[in-house]
Amino acid sequence: MTAMLKFPTKSNGIYGFCEKLAVDFLVKQGLCVGMEDDTAELIARLCTRIGMIMEDASVIALTIGSMDEADRSNAIARLGKDSARIDQLIDAVRALAS
Repeated sequence: MTAMLKFPTKSNGIYGFCEKLAVDFLVKQGLCVGMEDDTAELIARLCTRIGMIMEDASVIALTIGSMDEADRSNAIARLGKDSARIDQLIDAVRALAS
């Protein structure tokens, strides 16, 4: 194994193996940082989308009192769909944050 890596080794071969492990761990630590940044960005985007849905839904919710019965029924259905979408996005955010 150490011959393939071409690391200088002690007589017992441990030095090269340990050096290889150190290099591997440093690389993996660097990858984790990038993945954490990507996760944080995805969480921010999902939360932004939640806010956008809430903003659109708030207009419907605030004007529902002035709607006729048919429009009110459609508006309530739309609010239900928006609420379900928000719930799904929140579940995704929770999964990413844990």
